[in-house]
Amino acid sequence: MQRKDIISLIQFILKLVLLTLVVSAFAWVWYQFFAEAPYVQYYRRGNWIVIFMYAVIYYGMCKIYSSFRVGYFSLPELLFNQIIALILANIIIYVFTCLVTLSLANALIYIAMTIVQFFAAFIWAYIANKAYCWQTPKMDTLVIYQDDKVVELLKKMGSYPQNFLFDTRMNISEGMDQILQSLQDYPAVLLCCLPSEPRDRILRACILEKKNVYLTPNVGDIFISGAKRIHLLDTPILHCEAATTTLEYRVAKHIVDFLAALIMLVIASPFMLITAIIIKCYDRGPILYKQERLTQYGKRFYVYKFRSMIVNAEKDGVARLSSKNDNRITPIGKFIRATRIDELPQLINVLSGNMSLVGPRPERPVIAEQYCKKWPEFALRLQVKAGLTGYAQIFGKYNTTPMDKLRLDLMYIADHSLAQDFRILFLTIKTVFMKDSTEGIENGATTAEK
Repeated sequence: MQRKDIISLIQFILKLVLLTLVVSAFAWVWYQFFAEAPYVQYYRRGNWIVIFMYAVIYYGMCKIYSSFRVGYFSLPELLFNQIIALILANIIIYVFTCLVTLSLANALIYIAMTIVQFFAAFIWAYIANKAYCWQTPKMDTLVIYQDDKVVELLKKMGSYPQNFLFDTRMNISEGMDQILQSLQDYPAVLLCCLPSEPRDRILRACILEKKNVYLTPNVGDIFISGAKRIHLLDTPILHCEAATTTLEYRVAKHIVDFLAALIMLVIASPFMLITAIIIKCYDRGPILYKQERLTQYGKRFYVYKFRSMIVNAEKDGVARLSSKNDNRITPIGKFIRATRIDELPQLINVLSGNMSLVGPRPERPVIAEQYCKKWPEFALRLQVKAGLTGYAQIFGKYNTTPMDKLRLDLMYIADHSLAQDFRILFLTIKTVFMKDSTEGIENGATTAEK
């Protein structure tokens, strides 16, 4: 067996152990408190079905939050992902229990079960992380780059849990022959923002030599990733086109957007009322803040938010994103921004049809124009309707560079579906609790461009 096979086997065993522990805890609770309840006489096979259903729900949540991806996340984030998966799975099964027992089940039972499961998940995450580090030595990685963008990329990869050693860097200007010769000495290669022709040659050599390759995709790569395969007799062809959807998908997405936004608006209405009162009492200014944004095909509309800044925050007429330690943000604004409460009025935009629950975030026309002058492909984000949340919000931050946001949004556009939308909505729950996702741009800047 190769080393990667051993690592995969260890990860599979660890995953199976945790799944067994978590499901066993639920099985004990079910048999102990609910299997014999009135209206729940499922007998042997019925009880097994309920336990199997819980296993599927929990496993599905773990897949959504990547809770089994040891080595991809740090230990605290891996544990955090497990906690969210457990809480959501247990909420779903609690609602199911209430429905089948035709009564309000004792929530303390499930709370106690969740605490026990938390403890098991903590031990599992610690052991799994140790096992991964033990079986995965640091990879000596050759960095091949073209410009100074490599500095920012290496900084990000330095915080990546998987261990890399970036001792050697080679600029593409050093020549292809020397680069290809240097590949022999490294098990891994990082390609940063290289032109297509030399990148393809290096990539081909790395695959032949069975190297681990990491690279930053360009816009063309993302288009190709969503291309359809066509075979004209013995000639393979990739069909790339603008983002198109079937009538069934558009109707289903519209129905889901409307119903989900309506339900969320009803649930959130008490919090929205309290927020409105607090904002009004703080400085007697307007409760809501409206701002012109762009949605599908460049259509302009007004997006609504709870006002988090002082009145006339842009009285100088300059459109700018909020920055770190921005003195325009009120104390109330800091809290509602951190908890995303300021975004709740956008549910009205979803109900009106200007926005979707999931899609690229709507950009301001002035700022979008600045980005498009430097990156004309930035306008490709407007192929679909703007969203309340999206790929760039899940995997990026408020101050993520425009090009990285573009790549993330285009990845969603190239592979959008209802299943992907639901996955992003669940992942948004996690993002709400991540403080760095609302980190502002550098002080003095007007856009997120670095």
